[in-house]
Amino acid sequence: RATMLLATCLTFSGHPDEGLGLLKPLTDTVDADPAALYLLGVAYARAGQAEQAQEVFSKLFAGSATPAQANFLLGRAYYDAAQFHEAEQAYQAVLQADPSLPGAHRELGKVYISLEKNDEAEKQLKLAIAADPQDGNAVYFLGALLVQSQRYAEGLSYLEKAQTMTPDSWATYFYMGKAQFQQHDTAAAVRLLRQAVEMNPEDPGSYYLLARALRSEGHVQEADAAMQHVVQLHT
Repeated sequence: RATMLLATCLTFSGHPDEGLGLLKPLTDTVDADPAALYLLGVAYARAGQAEQAQEVFSKLFAGSATPAQANFLLGRAYYDAAQFHEAEQAYQAVLQADPSLPGAHRELGKVYISLEKNDEAEKQLKLAIAADPQDGNAVYFLGALLVQSQRYAEGLSYLEKAQTMTPDSWATYFYMGKAQFQQHDTAAAVRLLRQAVEMNPEDPGSYYLLARALRSEGHVQEADAAMQHVVQLHT
C-alpha cells in the first residue's frame, strides 16, 4: 500500500517514469492487484507510452477486454493527465469500435470542452443524454457548456435537471448562479452562489461572482467580505 501511494504521488506529480519503476514489480504477477494495474496503465499513458498503456488496460479485464473497453480506460487516463488530443483519439477509437459503449459520448464531449470545440462537445453530450437520460454528469456538462456559451436559459434547464440527479455538485450551483446573474436575477444568483461557496469554500471563482451579485443587491459589506475570500484563496 505504501508503494502504491508513493507511485500515485510520483505519477500524478509529473514523474511517471519513477512511478512505473515502483509499479512494475507489483504487477508482474498472475494475481496482480487491479488497482495497481490501473495505475500502471495511467503511468504509461502519462509517460507517453500509449501501446503499453492499452496492453495494461486489456490485462485489467483478465483477457476479456474489448478494444473499445481498453481505449475507454486509455482515454480516461489521458484526460486525467490533461493530454486532451490523445484522449480525443482514444475516445474516437472507442466509438468506432463500439458506438453504444456507455459513457463514451459523454467522455468525448468533456474532452471537446477542454479543447474548446464547443459544437462538437454539444453534439456528443446530447448523444450521451439521448442514450441515457439519467446520466447526470452529461446533463451537467451540457448545461455548463451552454452557460459558458451565453445560452443562459437553455443552460439553466439542463442544470436544474442535473441538480436533482447530483445534488451534491457545487459546480452545478455555481453555473446556475452564473446564468441567473447574467440574466439579471441577482437575488436568485446570490442564493445559488451562497450554496456553491458553502459546498466548496476553496473555489475563488464562486466567491468572486457572489461578491458581484451581493454588490448588485446592495449588500456592500458582504460583498467586500466575499472579495476578501477571493484574495485569501489566491494568496
